[in-house]
Amino acid sequence: MIANLTLTVFAAASLHAVMPALGQAYTATHPQVTLRYDFDGSQVLAAQLKQGASADVFISADSKTMDTAHTDGTVEPAVVIAHNVLVVVTPPASPVHVLGDLASPNVKVALCVDTAPCGRYARAALKALNITPNVATEEINVEGVVEKVVLNEVDAGIVYQTDAVSAKPGTLNSIAIPAEDQTAVNYPAAVVTASASQADAAAFVTFLTSPQAQAILKTNGFVPIH
Repeated sequence: MIANLTLTVFAAASLHAVMPALGQAYTATHPQVTLRYDFDGSQVLAAQLKQGASADVFISADSKTMDTAHTDGTVEPAVVIAHNVLVVVTPPASPVHVLGDLASPNVKVALCVDTAPCGRYARAALKALNITPNVATEEINVEGVVEKVVLNEVDAGIVYQTDAVSAKPGTLNSIAIPAEDQTAVNYPAAVVTASASQADAAAFVTFLTSPQAQAILKTNGFVPIH
């Protein structure tokens, strides 16, 4: 392993709030490592890696995007580091109080684009619930959906429970979506094939599955892997 190096982590936008805590825990025992993060929709990050963007670790919000990246030769085999679940979030004054309210034609709903994991998950849940909402805006990643809700530009959005947990108190209300109506949300992490620091990148990925990292993820609303 190399002394005093920087690892670049491409991470799904829904990991934005938790990654600094994970990084601090890791660098406390690996002081020679500096972690740098790029956050965006998993599909955006995967496309950037395929086009040659420089990174050492990729963490996606779904297995489909990661599997494609592995098939492309962009990343090494991945390991799932956490799970998540979908929720509906609303601004405090929203007319949406139960899931059925999403079907009202007067209710404006924000979703991720269907190429993003959060968009695919949301549409699958809506189909299972037999709800066709009035989609007022489609955002490139989950942070965009949260922003629309917080700014009261829409009446509801479908995001991850971690987004509701990390939001400023009083800015969002959340409505649970039954487990049977949504697809399991997995977060696989992998070493980027072109990384010049593969051993160090692999060590960080391994850390993410450790009890210490899992406890941090759980505190931030993620469902741990063990």
